[in-house]
Amino acid sequence: MGFQPSTYPSASVNDHLLDDNLPAPPSEVESQPHGPSLAPTADLGALAALPVELVHQILAYLDMRSLADFRTVNRQAAATADTLIEYGAIAAHAPTVLRSIPASETGRLMTSAALYATLRSPDCEKCGCGHFGGYVYLVTCTRLCYACFSRNIQWLPMTTDFACLSFGLDRRAVDALPERMRIVPRRYSPRAEPITSRDILVDRGAVIRAATAFHGSRSAMEAFVRVQGNQQALAYREQGRLSGMMPGHRQQQYLTGCPVNGAASSPLRYAAVVRVPWLKGPGEEGVEWGFHCAACLAACPSPCTPLDLARSRRLLTVELIDEHLREFGPIRNGRHHPDESQSPGDLADTVGESICRRGGWQLLGVWGFPAECVDSTCEI
Repeated sequence: MGFQPSTYPSASVNDHLLDDNLPAPPSEVESQPHGPSLAPTADLGALAALPVELVHQILAYLDMRSLADFRTVNRQAAATADTLIEYGAIAAHAPTVLRSIPASETGRLMTSAALYATLRSPDCEKCGCGHFGGYVYLVTCTRLCYACFSRNIQWLPMTTDFACLSFGLDRRAVDALPERMRIVPRRYSPRAEPITSRDILVDRGAVIRAATAFHGSRSAMEAFVRVQGNQQALAYREQGRLSGMMPGHRQQQYLTGCPVNGAASSPLRYAAVVRVPWLKGPGEEGVEWGFHCAACLAACPSPCTPLDLARSRRLLTVELIDEHLREFGPIRNGRHHPDESQSPGDLADTVGESICRRGGWQLLGVWGFPAECVDSTCEI
């Protein structure tokens, strides 16, 4: 309670994530697959011979699509699934995740046990800095912090056309990749950029692994990608020259519709991510959504760079607030005072980036390889 004046449960910036773009939740009656809640009139068939504990163990390892199908069998099946500890906790405390899974067609990619385990762990799985991961990348069911999912090229999925054209993969090879999802057409990213088609997105890591196997080695794959990328960039510029329109680099897109530089504002990042809580214990008291530091939000300039946004949007928990104040300084008059901090914070440590010898931020190119150093104030 003592931190309320210095924290916000949600920021004023709307990130337009997948869970922000879902259709309205169904009513209580509509959400019941067998109509109003009535006593079951049929059993589970062959499964009825098993103790309910064994049935729960079986259900915990069904993928989410199969579990949803099981719930539609009859009232007894729905009631049995709803008493599953993992599913019940997710439904009670993270219902938007359950709605995001069928909307994005990612139900085959995770089990309720795997999703529950992800929600039970508070830390970002990527940066290893102990940052609170308030988001889940649905394609691989990975918990991430804001800086990682919005800045790291690994969490920028790509369209199937882009994967085929840029990595030299056969369409059948890309279609066979299980790490995929379908876009829900809406507006995504803090810039509210529209996505109008219900395309398939595939995980970048899965594409890179498939392309490495196809080309025979990582170095051969990287060489092909760089040549192909240069050809696409030249083709795009020529198209712009012939049409008399040469948009700035922030608007440049390849003909495949994927941003040239893997920008932090790419809507594809936000279309694959949902906001999630940390399930640290039973009941509402054991649910932690995280909060934003009011001083960091106030310090974010307008317009802000992706680096500023990543710092200001960092989510904290009660356990992390003391560490945050030591890193960036105590808060007085709504501002951090790092000169009074025992351990002054560094923005590079905050977002998990590295600084090159010329003082610019080392950004990541669209392929996942280091790009040239650019000025630290540049908005990608």
